[in-house]
Amino acid sequence: MVVSSYSRRQFLGRSAAASAGMVAMQFASASPVALANEGKGAKGLHPLTKSHDPDVLLTWIKAVYDAVKRERFTPPNAARIYAYYGVAAYEAVVGGMPPYQSLGLQLNDLPKLPSTSKNLRYDWPTAACAAMAALSPVLFAGRQASLEELGKLEAGIVGERSLHVKDRATIDRSMEHGRAVAKVLVDWIGEDGWSGIQGLTYEPSVAPGLWERTPPNYGNALEPYWERVRPFALIPVTSCAPQPPIPYSNDPKSEFYAQAKATYDTVNGRSDEQAQVALFWRDNPDGTTGLPSGHWALIASILIRQQGYDLASAAELIAMHGIAVADGFTSCWTEKYRTNLVRPVTYIKAYIDPLWNSPVNSPAFPEYTSGHSVGSGAAATVLTAMVGKVSFTDDTGLANGFPVRTYPTIWAAANEAAMSRLYGGIHYPMGISAGIDQGICVAEAVMKRVKTRK
Repeated sequence: MVVSSYSRRQFLGRSAAASAGMVAMQFASASPVALANEGKGAKGLHPLTKSHDPDVLLTWIKAVYDAVKRERFTPPNAARIYAYYGVAAYEAVVGGMPPYQSLGLQLNDLPKLPSTSKNLRYDWPTAACAAMAALSPVLFAGRQASLEELGKLEAGIVGERSLHVKDRATIDRSMEHGRAVAKVLVDWIGEDGWSGIQGLTYEPSVAPGLWERTPPNYGNALEPYWERVRPFALIPVTSCAPQPPIPYSNDPKSEFYAQAKATYDTVNGRSDEQAQVALFWRDNPDGTTGLPSGHWALIASILIRQQGYDLASAAELIAMHGIAVADGFTSCWTEKYRTNLVRPVTYIKAYIDPLWNSPVNSPAFPEYTSGHSVGSGAAATVLTAMVGKVSFTDDTGLANGFPVRTYPTIWAAANEAAMSRLYGGIHYPMGISAGIDQGICVAEAVMKRVKTRK
């Protein structure tokens, strides 16, 4: 088992010492093969990716999470960003993973990526760091505070690896490879359609049953044109579209009214525990967390630590998980704006209780389907397939004052995350159940199409 627990702060702190020649780093993950090749330079047999622990990757994921939180990105864009970083890390290190293959020519429009030489040595953590760092100016363009933090992180990690490897040629070669991978990815990112939807205006259609801005913020619609952003693996974007929602009606005897009444009654009768669940999984784009996709990225990191994964296994898991969740959000957002369904808070105020408000603020986009449910369904499907039916403890809420929560399975957490949106008064039951099924469909489609093993 590979064991190491360097935090982001430790990376940065040790970087300063490294530059002054004051510390000598020891990585618990260094295998006898890796150590035997220290100092042999370009002609030495390079250690495999599995010889390294996943610390560099997990430190980057947490740093990206913090940056997404700081910048208050929208839910689908956050998922897109985590996925791109995961693909970059995987492609930077797959050259040291003989049983694995590149995602090039597998993901939508992704060309063949640069390969490594079998006769030269690479330091895979350095390569992963360089690839992820090179994406930051694109994915966080104009976000100076985040770019500075991510730049410091890169410098700290490279300083640490330079002390460990003790061969500048290997470090330089590894950085060059990571940046070469990133160069192809940057061009690929530039063609995904995201830039083309920025700044477009949107005026919601006005008709009974259609979404309208919700209290208390009455914010403008978030990402109404996300359907135009290229999915990572899903073809077509509508391939996992759910069944249409129950037809709208304000008749108290209708099925639709029953859906709204179920949300109303659940909120009014919820227990203290259910109220805490609603807050724990809130993950709204308000700067308090790194969004639902970030919550699941941190859970993936928890599982990687818990299972003792090496860098190779971690890179595979983060890449596949990120792709599935990102495509889940793209599928969900496409459905949201095609269905354009009114939120429970709007309906309940109009037809059930004019003084009622959802205890969790309804985010500024249509109801059907639930993004939390789609993302959680996609995440749980991939993570369970790759990790198994394992219990784990989620400590991601500690920063916001929540106690840890322990789950017997990954699916137990996913179902709780989905139900949290009912406890928060944000969704109808049908939006949650359809969302889970939609997420499962997306993840299964991704795993069927994208193959990491040769």
